Amino acid sequence: MDGLNRMFASAKESESDWPGQEPDRANSSGHVGLWNVHQRLRLRFGAPYGLHIVKSDQEGTWIEVRLPKCEGENTGC
Repeated sequence: MDGLNRMFASAKESESDWPGQEPDRANSSGHVGLWNVHQRLRLRFGAPYGLHIVKSDQEGTWIEVRLPKCEGENTGC
């Protein structure tokens, strides 16, 4: 959870920064879907927006999706 949140907070967007690409981290694959969603949100709305994992335990995972507040029809949102 902390590792993904650090990656979500970084400004890097290269493929080598995807989860699962770190050679020293075992079992880190399986998070590429979250990373893809986060990067798509950033591409659409900018760096302040995207995903943040609030809580992750045996009961489940809570993910915060940060989006801009859009008003009107022609705001580009």
